[in-house]
Amino acid sequence: MRGLRFIVVLSVLVLAASYALPEPGGLTLLKSRAQRIGCAEPACMIALGEMGKDYPEFTGKAEALAREKGDAWGALALGEAKGDLSGLEGFSGAIGAIASQGIVPARGLDENYLAAYALHMRSASDPANPAAAARAAEAKEWAESHASASFVYFYLAQKADWSPPALPAGAGDAERLLASYGGFKSAWEFVSFPTAEQEALARSLEADLGGASRERLAEGVYALWYYYSARYPGVGLRSWGLELATVYVLPAAFVCAVPLLILFSAKGRDGRSRYQREMAENVLLCAALVPVTLLFGINVLCAVPALPAAGAAAIFAPLFAPLFLYVVASMRTQRDYGMIREMSVDALLEKARRFFWVTVGGAFLSLLLFTAILNLQRLTAPLKGPLGEIAIPAIAIAAMLAIAPFVPGFIEVVSRSREVEDRETRARMSALCSRVGCSAESVRVLPSTGSTYTNAMQVGIFSGSVRIFLFANLLDKAKFAPREMEAVVAHELGHVMKNHLLKSTVFYVSCYLLLLTVFSTPLFFFAKGTNAAADLVVSAGPYAGLGITLLATFWLRRQLEFEADAFAGGLGYGDALLSALKKISRANLAFSRRPKALRFLDTHGGLNERMRRLRAVPGRAAGP
Repeated sequence: MRGLRFIVVLSVLVLAASYALPEPGGLTLLKSRAQRIGCAEPACMIALGEMGKDYPEFTGKAEALAREKGDAWGALALGEAKGDLSGLEGFSGAIGAIASQGIVPARGLDENYLAAYALHMRSASDPANPAAAARAAEAKEWAESHASASFVYFYLAQKADWSPPALPAGAGDAERLLASYGGFKSAWEFVSFPTAEQEALARSLEADLGGASRERLAEGVYALWYYYSARYPGVGLRSWGLELATVYVLPAAFVCAVPLLILFSAKGRDGRSRYQREMAENVLLCAALVPVTLLFGINVLCAVPALPAAGAAAIFAPLFAPLFLYVVASMRTQRDYGMIREMSVDALLEKARRFFWVTVGGAFLSLLLFTAILNLQRLTAPLKGPLGEIAIPAIAIAAMLAIAPFVPGFIEVVSRSREVEDRETRARMSALCSRVGCSAESVRVLPSTGSTYTNAMQVGIFSGSVRIFLFANLLDKAKFAPREMEAVVAHELGHVMKNHLLKSTVFYVSCYLLLLTVFSTPLFFFAKGTNAAADLVVSAGPYAGLGITLLATFWLRRQLEFEADAFAGGLGYGDALLSALKKISRANLAFSRRPKALRFLDTHGGLNERMRRLRAVPGRAAGP
């Protein structure tokens, strides 16, 4: 425990020191050159607006230039670079008129490229409007048929997915540098950047910036900014560091809620209470390392050149170092309290491997779901009121349910589970499963990796994919009598036969969507932005609804556990289950008396309550 605390404190100090890492010399030069940009033409606004995403002072400068010059085309370019028109409210009418007019042949090419992009954005914000889509398609066709080596075209083509033009022999270094990596549209560009040609173009641009005209200066600044953002991936992530760290806040809140309550509410001095407190502290300390590791990685990638893909790695890598530390710390705690005899390398690696694949699977599904939600937002944009608020959560839940049938197979492979090998045990298992109409083939054994930890669980919502996983300790006849093992299996079969996972899933989904609808009811009476109190209720709805739903689901899960106990008791395994529950509680060093603060978050009910209910089951000791 002391070692883990020391690592956390040291990590925080290292993070603080990483903010003093020097900025790359080329980036410092680039920022000084950007300060010289003093025009409101589209190229200038694009360069300042893009740099302003990481250095807000450049956004302020661009907005001041746009207002000073009164240039609607520059304002349109700046609005695209920023992603919105905040700070440029006076130009919204002029920009709307540009989009309404569309392509005007008498205009210059750059202005028409911007008009075409304005139509593209209008169509994207209103995907259900066929007229807007048709005008955007016509504008794209015009832009691609009039493609040139213009810097503005290069910039907008990357945003709107227009076809890149063929570079003429006289193209400038800025256009050639942008064209050389084309927005990183292939994996090869991620692993080969920068090539010798790209480095040479960057050096040439840096040398020419000093005497360049104002528009060529802006074009060079943007091209170099794009280059440096890819060469030093942390540069693009730095301004999003805190936002990225908060991505982990909600999952961390779920992971840390129970350990935090244990730490402050479990005051017992017995071995079980001390063990639970130490395990809780392990979780909290390792969770604290996640944002620390993330921010440190971003700071390093701001100062050290790396592949562009390192930026994506920096977002997910913070999960794995704390995860491995948790495996080591938890095994040391288990060793100190006699749950494992020794920390063998094989057991440590096996547990780390299992956690690793579960984390990778979760991270992949989260990224997939996050990407899908971003795309779905466009499709659901026309939906208004409460229906618009619940559309994305409903679709996300449907996607997770579609993945659910594959989860048991994933766990089976990752955990290296096996079939029941002992003949006598298999025969008893088959006889028990036959009594309730289930297949014994769905029962799998999980390796205990040298630990006394004992448990069993049912996984799988739908009948065709259901698995029952037993920890190997349950099959150890020196620890559990065969009938006690059968009693635990009978309990899990109760979950299967009563469709408990399906019931709790339907309850969770229905309750959450209903609460989202309730919290969104102010939208029946107020449009967003017209009533601060209504907006607060709507914005807080997903979090409040999730909290209430979880508490309600925990209550339901406790009732279903009692029902599964009663099912096993009805088969005549009541006394055997009582004995098995006591042994499992001792083996896992569970609380002898659960703190009151944890009762609302308990999904299984306290041991004493389960034993009291089991003793009331008629015929609990009957059976073969």
